[in-house]
Amino acid sequence: MRIIAAVQSKARVVCRVVFSVSGEPKRKARILAIVAGVALLAGGAALAWRGRSEHALAASPSPTVVATISAVNSPWGIAVNPVTNKVYVANYSEGDSTVTVVDATTNTVIKTPAVHAPLGVAVNPTTNRVYVADHWGGKLVVMNGATDEVITEVGVGSWPYGVAVNPSTNKIYVANQTSNNVSVIDGDTNTVVATVVPVGCWSYCPLGVAVNPTTNLIYTANYNGNSVSVINGATDEVVDTVTVGSPLGVAVDPLTNRIFVTRDGGVVSVIDGATDAKLYDFPVGLYPEPIAFNTAMNHLYVGNGGDDNVWVIRHQGVPGWPPSVVPVGDYPIGIAVNPNTGRVYVTNSTSNSVSVIQDYSDPVGGIAEHPQVEPETAQTNGGSWAPSALALAGAAGGAALLLTAVGWYARRRRLR
Repeated sequence: MRIIAAVQSKARVVCRVVFSVSGEPKRKARILAIVAGVALLAGGAALAWRGRSEHALAASPSPTVVATISAVNSPWGIAVNPVTNKVYVANYSEGDSTVTVVDATTNTVIKTPAVHAPLGVAVNPTTNRVYVADHWGGKLVVMNGATDEVITEVGVGSWPYGVAVNPSTNKIYVANQTSNNVSVIDGDTNTVVATVVPVGCWSYCPLGVAVNPTTNLIYTANYNGNSVSVINGATDEVVDTVTVGSPLGVAVDPLTNRIFVTRDGGVVSVIDGATDAKLYDFPVGLYPEPIAFNTAMNHLYVGNGGDDNVWVIRHQGVPGWPPSVVPVGDYPIGIAVNPNTGRVYVTNSTSNSVSVIQDYSDPVGGIAEHPQVEPETAQTNGGSWAPSALALAGAAGGAALLLTAVGWYARRRRLR
């Protein structure tokens, strides 16, 4: 309102100047119209550009691939221990059934212990234990992160796929793809303490699995079941099932209690962990599966196998838009994040490599919300271009000038 009042005051000055021009009333009216129109456009555009510039100045460097690790073979699952800064890569190849251990400080391979048909990988940074799914053998392989040697093997279901750990309870969850259940392992004793049945459907599910350590809830992506199962970590029972079409990967933001699910068709579904209600979907790239969340930066990472890239999406309750798109190797299939260093590790299954991305606390993409969440908001790479209080004030100021000018002209006509 103060802006509008100030513009009205200036408008009176402009009108006095206009009425000092000699000529007929029609000529004066045309001048008034021109002045009001110019003020309307200039006020709104200048103030909107000011808002755009402020957003552009706030943008930080874009996430960028800073290294490529090539000493891998058909890499699939991947995990990071943020405490030791080691990366574990499952080489899912008949000719090279190993786990590649990488020193993330130098991006060099330090060990390659043999593990049969490794697929999913997870790490407990508290105990420094590494867990690898033996896909064909139906086992969970346990490794000592200090020596990077195999400690033991635990029998689970058939075709174990995804692995997740709750560091708070020291429980490990293994999604068994064809036995359609979840094996729960006690990390202290390396024994199966529960088998969650049923999960998902009759075949080819579950695949991805993720844990919210804050709520002690576990989420499984049931591909053929078109659903996500919610498991109570205290009772090891399914407490809810959320309908989600063809889910593949799962990630959790424990701070906002949001669950992110990649799906066939290039879509990510977002679930409210408090109510288990699906909130909305938003489009991503082609053939997305791997997904991870960085709690230190509030960034979501989605690997698009069909586009050979990773989308970095800022998320603070709603996804920021547009994403930063980072080209990687051929067909990214796994993602792991070290929140301490901002490094993101991506396994490229076809090009036999791991892309190392350096992320930043506020990537190019700003704070504009995704168009499906807030349709009025859009953005360009140069900064935010969105309806703002400044832009609206500029338009309102121009309108106030027009109204003031018309009022002055009407009063002058009555006084004659």
